[in-house]
Amino acid sequence: MRHRKNTEWLIKKAQEVTAVDLSEEMLAVAKVKINSPNVQFIQADITTPWTFTKGQYDIVGFSLVLEHIEQLGPVFEKCVSE
Repeated sequence: MRHRKNTEWLIKKAQEVTAVDLSEEMLAVAKVKINSPNVQFIQADITTPWTFTKGQYDIVGFSLVLEHIEQLGPVFEKCVSE
């Protein structure tokens, strides 16, 4: 659960954190371990259009996912587009 550790670190530094995972099961585990009103957990596939974004983000991070995506360009483009 590396992404859980990243979320724990981020909530100490950010006012809001959007945690996205393809797996509902992994999100359920994270929700049990992370109890913060500043974190929004969302199930989504980051290779499809991002309907979960709420405007611009200060930082976008990925943990243990990019090695599973064949075409990274579209994912990175979503990180910088408005």
